[in-house]
Amino acid sequence: MNGCQTSHVIAAANTIGTNASIMLPIKIIATEDEDVTRQVIIASNQQNRVDEESFWALDPLQKAIEIYFESKSGDERLYYERRPGQFNTTAGIEKVRIVTKDGLLKNYASIFLEQPNQVGRYYKDLIPNIGKDIFNPDHEVNSYYTAAYMGYRLEFMFRTKRIEPEWKPFRFQIGMAARLLLEKALKLEKNKKRSQAYCAAIDAVMADADAAQKVFASSCDFIKRAIGTLGAQGAAQDRRTAKMRDLRDALRTRIESSA
Repeated sequence: MNGCQTSHVIAAANTIGTNASIMLPIKIIATEDEDVTRQVIIASNQQNRVDEESFWALDPLQKAIEIYFESKSGDERLYYERRPGQFNTTAGIEKVRIVTKDGLLKNYASIFLEQPNQVGRYYKDLIPNIGKDIFNPDHEVNSYYTAAYMGYRLEFMFRTKRIEPEWKPFRFQIGMAARLLLEKALKLEKNKKRSQAYCAAIDAVMADADAAQKVFASSCDFIKRAIGTLGAQGAAQDRRTAKMRDLRDALRTRIESSA
């Protein structure tokens, strides 16, 4: 296998209570080539169960997303953490700008797949969609940045109290509503929501904190109205309602029918 060095070490261990020895063959592989690392992990997984996180970190799309994040600068700069603790020893990085895989999965599923209720209930049910609707190798990576940037900007609003904290249980509905409202206001093509042009238009709004605040505030208003239509189901501004599929549907209908 190119790009790596291997060595075999024979370790001897005394068996407890006897004078016999056990010989254990060990193979050590050292490489900085991620393609080689990926091949080794996959091959090893034939005999041993390997954490799914390892595969995520080595997927080419994950690397492409990380590189795309690196292309941003200034206030738009975010850091995609492909590997747990990747930026722990990197000085000068604000923790709020580090985007984890789980965080990106949640934001992408709620904003682009319009499944905020599922994300709020038990988001790991979305994992079977990885490679299909989420983290599909054919997806344009800019849409993942847009989802992360919207999530970052919304958390900034909560942190600075520009949006009242009681809306936190609805953060994923707010993200979905914000994208739908911007799609309508900016006359973006609905069937091209992952395109560079579509995402760049949304990124430009998010880059302006005041403009982003207005969109998120409008999102909250639409959520409040949607909750009002579900009174017969006992809907209220609470965590239980945030997990309701009917709220998601009512919110989408409200936005689509708005002037």
